[in-house]
Amino acid sequence: MVDCSKCGKKLGFLSSKNKLDNGSVLCSSCFDELQKEQREKDKKVMIDYIKKYIVGKDDETISYILGCHKISNVNELFDDDSLQRVIENYQNLLSQAEYSNKSGMSSYDIDDIIETKKMCEKILVFLNDLEKIYKIFNKKGIETNYREILSFFAEIIEEKQEREIYNPILIPAYKRIVKRLGKDISVEGVIKEFMRIPLKITYNFDLISKLLDKFELDYDKDEVEELIEEVQEEIGLEEFEEDLGSTQNIEIGDFEKLTGYEFEGYLKGLFDLLGYTVIETSLSGDQGADLIASKDGQKTVVQAKKYSGKVANKAIQEISAAQRHYKADKAIVVTNSSFTKSAIDLALSNDVELWDGKKLKDIIRELRSKKKEKHLEAQKAMTLNFKDGEKFVKINIPCPFCEENFDYDLEIGKNSFETSCPNCGSEIASKVNVKSTSRTWSCEFCGKEFDTKEKAEKHEKTCRSRKK
Repeated sequence: MVDCSKCGKKLGFLSSKNKLDNGSVLCSSCFDELQKEQREKDKKVMIDYIKKYIVGKDDETISYILGCHKISNVNELFDDDSLQRVIENYQNLLSQAEYSNKSGMSSYDIDDIIETKKMCEKILVFLNDLEKIYKIFNKKGIETNYREILSFFAEIIEEKQEREIYNPILIPAYKRIVKRLGKDISVEGVIKEFMRIPLKITYNFDLISKLLDKFELDYDKDEVEELIEEVQEEIGLEEFEEDLGSTQNIEIGDFEKLTGYEFEGYLKGLFDLLGYTVIETSLSGDQGADLIASKDGQKTVVQAKKYSGKVANKAIQEISAAQRHYKADKAIVVTNSSFTKSAIDLALSNDVELWDGKKLKDIIRELRSKKKEKHLEAQKAMTLNFKDGEKFVKINIPCPFCEENFDYDLEIGKNSFETSCPNCGSEIASKVNVKSTSRTWSCEFCGKEFDTKEKAEKHEKTCRSRKK
């Protein structure tokens, strides 16, 4: 008979016995508990190493690492004890991207190639580091594998994103939606209210699913993605309706059906909205430029190319000549389509900026986003109430997210503030135009008014009514 070294339980010859390196023997229960404790210690060591590795890594690298775990066809390439298959996969992708670049592609394809190359290079660096991390853990006697280590990376990254990215958005959004919808909570209602909050974010399934989880709602991925598209279209129509009759109405995609001359006029309106002073040159000999735009003391020449095909070298040569002719600081070629590879190379060597159809749409979207922000600031400013104090002006701020009002003491002489909403925690920053009313202090004995507290207190000491 042998006693368990930990609990003292008698172990018979037929009992399960587990002998440790130090010679002690444990029963099955105590041995399992010891293994569990050791496993938790090993996990803590691994997580500490991974956290140190992640610190300082850029957001792109972190997203690529997370993708290795979450994208099923990539995750399947990881073996428990080898990275060979996943390394070969990204080496092949990198070779394909480099070959495509040499063979000459459109500007859209070039953007994709650049993104693919960057992704592959960063993931290959990570895989090399992952191999070293695996060896360090083995050297420390920690039994693990590549899949497990990768799952720890994903766990830590998702916790970090939840804390730093999602919570600052989702917590105030949750409170705002609860206030607006009350008990009438539904998947469609939550998505609609969320997407109408003036936030500069990309609405996708991952983000919205986290919000729906907070409401403990059941949902289907296809249903959510369909609703996102429907709400985006609905909001787009509402914005279009708002802008009807406006002389500054710029709609994404409008330029596709325009003639060459109309396209120039369209771009003139766009540069106007971007804050430029613009003149058209086409009626008086353009010398290679259709527009001359000025902003912040800098002159920019612009050539408009409304094409069904790709824009070639000639446009770059013309705008470069126009830049010299008009002594401009900057040159831009704008098209609704794309550019040939040789045009892109020539533009790079001549410092000419290229706007293809994709970039043009992105600029218009950004313009619309800024317009929304200005509208929000105007609404906020209209609702600010001011009261004089001795050192501060008390302003009442409506939070644009949860829509609760709260007071904030603004230091006299300041015209901006940064604070967080005490109700939902949202960060709020704004400029304000404080016009404080004059305040008077009255003598408590005779009622006479003074423009400062000090004068009123001095008067009270010798006030005749006080002596009576």
